[in-house]
Amino acid sequence: MQVKAVKRLSGSALSILVGIALGIICIGLIGSGLLALAGGRALGLLPTPAATSPVLFGPTTVAMGEAPIPGPTVTPFQAAADCSRQDRINILILGIDGRESNYDEAARTDTLMVAGINYGDRTAALLSFPRDLYIALPRLGPYAITEGRINTAYVYGEAYDLPGGGPGLVQDTVTVNFGIRLHRHVVLSFQAFVDTVNALGGIDLDVPEAIYDDEFPADVGDGTILFELPAGQQHLDGITALRYARTRHQDNDFNRIKRQQQVLLAIRDKALGPDLLPRLPALVEALYGSVRTDLSLTEMASLLCIGQKIGREAIRTYALDSNYVRAWVTEEGAQVIIPDREAIAPIVEEFNGGS
Repeated sequence: MQVKAVKRLSGSALSILVGIALGIICIGLIGSGLLALAGGRALGLLPTPAATSPVLFGPTTVAMGEAPIPGPTVTPFQAAADCSRQDRINILILGIDGRESNYDEAARTDTLMVAGINYGDRTAALLSFPRDLYIALPRLGPYAITEGRINTAYVYGEAYDLPGGGPGLVQDTVTVNFGIRLHRHVVLSFQAFVDTVNALGGIDLDVPEAIYDDEFPADVGDGTILFELPAGQQHLDGITALRYARTRHQDNDFNRIKRQQQVLLAIRDKALGPDLLPRLPALVEALYGSVRTDLSLTEMASLLCIGQKIGREAIRTYALDSNYVRAWVTEEGAQVIIPDREAIAPIVEEFNGGS
């Protein structure tokens, strides 16, 4: 498999990296992208071939098993550093399942979320997808693959070295199935999440129900550990926040999605707190080597600008939970879930701002 080149930033770009840290955190992007990723600290701000003019497919929804894809249209997002734009950017956030720092590895995505940021009315929206969602997978006809779990798209994109790699195929998969145009992507790591939360001095959130997971994956090896967390108001360090966001054995993946969004918003609240400034050096260090993205530096600066203007009450959260899917068994006997497209359509329309 072809190894992609690494885009390295000079020391003069550190001020922009502060923009990355604040901009991404303030709109809640970082929490979701870091929740289910493999660790790594090597500098990795990696552009895809579509970094400046991403290829986006039209809002065509295909039925499961259908492979054709509409012709691409180029819709580049041109950001203004002063966030004076009046349009919207949709960013795909991915968390890959693995413990290595190589984002080119053919790994599954345990976290998949789309963040929509509206510059005009200063609002944001988050839409989470369950990893076992069984849908059409585009661009894989030559490999006799037409459908599969949504969390396998990254695997195939990297394994078959498709244009845009894993992120590119996930973007196309989301767009083809749900009609959501995606402009950019962000992929981040386990270790970056832990380091970021610790750099912020931890996060505070209300745990609605006590957590008891005696099958939580061990940090090293293939074993398991016991993860417990009492209900009520809690202050979480990085590793505890990561475990809270990943745990699922005591309930299900739908509740895990809700915990991920809860952690994401807690990170945002802490990042907007009064004690952020002295923590910026540690925060920048935590993020510096942890991002694979096709966001340009100008776009990152615009996220810094708009992120500080979007209030908590202006962030809407959506998740394709049990109300929007139904159980299904594949021909091979795998237990998956398939989308209830009639139920999902209004959610997608609302996420898209009614368009």
